[in-house]
Amino acid sequence: MHIFIDESGSFTGFHEGSISVVGALAIPDVLLSRIEKKYDKFRKDLPKENGEVKGRLLKEKQVDKIVTLLARNEAVFEVTALDLGLHEEAAARDYQKKLGEVMLAKVPNFREDVRPEVQAAGEYISPINLFLQAFEWQNIHRLMIHENDKTCIEFVLFQKNGDAIHKPSYVDVVHDGFTNGGRLMLTKRNMVLAINIKGSKPVIAV
Repeated sequence: MHIFIDESGSFTGFHEGSISVVGALAIPDVLLSRIEKKYDKFRKDLPKENGEVKGRLLKEKQVDKIVTLLARNEAVFEVTALDLGLHEEAAARDYQKKLGEVMLAKVPNFREDVRPEVQAAGEYISPINLFLQAFEWQNIHRLMIHENDKTCIEFVLFQKNGDAIHKPSYVDVVHDGFTNGGRLMLTKRNMVLAINIKGSKPVIAV
């Protein structure tokens, strides 16, 4: 399995509408070369910025073409998001500090030769935007498999008792936009496998 991860947004500005996301595209090993060959055929016609295809520049039909290619080849795409409008900067910085303290407390548990590196990492206070970005990366795995009654996009919320997945008030609108008239990102073969693994409630991604 190949998992490609990328982020979008500045991860800065604690105000309404300050949303950043990290997405993960999972592609089965046996289908990677097939998808690459098919994608290369129409990549040259996609809008680019400094040689890189940018999603914000794509037209609806171009997005549909890419999504169709991925859907037909058993790829799965997941997104975890951070809405800084739901947080206060002081709370986020406090969470960052406490996370460092937890890491420092675990230093003795590491091998002696790597303890200095862990110690330094725990004591280092990175810029808040880099911390938030790294925090999103660490949470993406929690959304890679989910039940069909959950939304395909969920938001991280900082709490005193640890991080949590939080659904903001507008998440239903986002969910409907991704599911109504859309398509499952599992082929019939993988749907059967999912049902066999999970019983009567299949694991689906949209």
